[in-house]
Amino acid sequence: MREFILSKIKKVFMIDPQSYNNLALYDKNLFDNIECNKKVLLGNDKFNDSNKIKFEFKALYKYSERKYIFKIMSYLVSQLKLLFILKNNNPDIIHFQWFKIPILDYLFLKIIKKISSKSKIVFTAHNILPHDTGNKYKNIYEKIYKLVDGIIVHTKKTKDELYKNFYVNRDKINVIPHGLLELNYNINRTNDFMNSFINLNKLDDKIVFGFIGSIRENKGIEMLLEVWEECQFLKNNDEAVLLIAGSCVNKDLKQKLLRINELNNIIIDIRFLPIDNFVAYLKVSDVILLPYLNISQSGVLLTALSEEKPILVSDRGGLTDPFEVGELGWIIEPTKYNLKNKIIEIINNKNYIKKIKNDNFLWNRVKKYYSWESIGKETEKFYEKIYNQIEK
Repeated sequence: MREFILSKIKKVFMIDPQSYNNLALYDKNLFDNIECNKKVLLGNDKFNDSNKIKFEFKALYKYSERKYIFKIMSYLVSQLKLLFILKNNNPDIIHFQWFKIPILDYLFLKIIKKISSKSKIVFTAHNILPHDTGNKYKNIYEKIYKLVDGIIVHTKKTKDELYKNFYVNRDKINVIPHGLLELNYNINRTNDFMNSFINLNKLDDKIVFGFIGSIRENKGIEMLLEVWEECQFLKNNDEAVLLIAGSCVNKDLKQKLLRINELNNIIIDIRFLPIDNFVAYLKVSDVILLPYLNISQSGVLLTALSEEKPILVSDRGGLTDPFEVGELGWIIEPTKYNLKNKIIEIINNKNYIKKIKNDNFLWNRVKKYYSWESIGKETEKFYEKIYNQIEK
């Protein structure tokens, strides 16, 4: 039992309208490792670990299956319920993980400030702005960042960007790493899927480059496709395979994926991946590719590290942070030229992949650095710092 830090903070309410799949795993790991008298997660009805938690869970968010205005209305109803819960409980800390409709959420934050004036509001900026939206929400997020009392980010680069581009006071921002995501999967189903996939595609003795997870433009997928299709060494290589697997909502991108799937050494599986399939694809990959064009932090990266996989990352957001612990793979500036040359270099130096995989000392250091216990402790300290500012 570690030292109890939250001497003044008695109640922490965490709010996450998207607490399912990997996001639920983050909430669970973090909240399980925070100590205070009362911990409540107000989350999504798809939260799937409610029977194995060390905190109280309430399914506040349940969205209409109908589109557009119906989904907005269902979210609005949930937010109105949230106001009622917070007013009646007066938490010391109100910790938001995600916002779903930024303009509405900003208005609700202003109301929360009035009805629960003694509470301190913390927001975790997993990404500075929502994915694939450009600067569409920049103005409203600038207002949100100024309104909340404290902001948690996962990387130093994100903190610098908030300071430079959103004019947020550095003292208001605290860098706390995102812990490793060790998925709860069925090992038998995972191994069965993995073994039949290896046998079907004859992957023994081949280097598998895995691009896994949701497939979006900001992740550099189009650049990767062009590199593989244009480079004779890559597309005709019998020693290497490019595996692309995950959901894709962009129709044009789907068509490009289906077209390039005709190459002999590319395997594409476009669908939402059940956890067992997702982990199987991670395990079968020798190198995980993350040539992202813009990102703050990546759940795929942290899951890959938990599986002890070498990584190729771009120098964007916090993708390079794990390299402060040790040499976990390769870092590139995300251009076609750099990506092509680095993949060719990896293929020509297979032994370096094995060296990284077999470095037990390195992987133990990684797991210690991204320990949920230490992350929980750092979060408690930040709560305490923010809460003390109330009493001045």
